[in-house]
Amino acid sequence: MPWVTNGMLGDIEIGNEAVSRVLNGATRAGGGWGRGPYNVMPTNATGTPGPLLTPLGPTCHRRTLVTSVAPPEPVCNYAPVLCGASA
Repeated sequence: MPWVTNGMLGDIEIGNEAVSRVLNGATRAGGGWGRGPYNVMPTNATGTPGPLLTPLGPTCHRRTLVTSVAPPEPVCNYAPVLCGASA
């Protein structure tokens, strides 16, 4: 959900095997996410990470997928947001 508005964090629930956190909010279409800024899914048979294969369209609120690609390493630097760069 690339464009969430009026978000409010809910309770946190800690269990033996998992932690859950609730985020309530509304999504908006037309966020300009395109194919996204991150490598989130395998793009070939060897599992090379890449961006979404198809961009989020102007009326899309969300896309759900299961991936085997590990999340990016955390960094403490700001990253520029380039309009249209990932479309």
